Amino acid sequence: MTTTLHTALLERVGGDPELLGDVIDIFLETCPPLVETIRQALARRDCSAVRRGAHELKGSAANFDATDVAALARRLESHTDDQDVQESLHVMATLDTEVTLLIARLAEIRTAL
Repeated sequence: MTTTLHTALLERVGGDPELLGDVIDIFLETCPPLVETIRQALARRDCSAVRRGAHELKGSAANFDATDVAALARRLESHTDDQDVQESLHVMATLDTEVTLLIARLAEIRTAL
């Protein structure tokens, strides 16, 4: 799957491996702090901050065809609308796992560039 993802992402940036590397580097740098910001906002029950962070993560993940991460971020956005904290905590736990997998895949692609 990583090879297919690598090819798709490379096509997305016009076949420019340097540009793809830069885009991946930005994501790898910004994603972990963003996830932590969402986690902290959820712990504070700051639904507005959770929605903002989840929205940003959803867009960033979509750049890498990370549909699982984007879908979970979308769910986190919608659950905080209802202030369903328990469901949001469950979604956050699953999101953590999926983000970790995405970071590993992107790091592998970055190394191969």
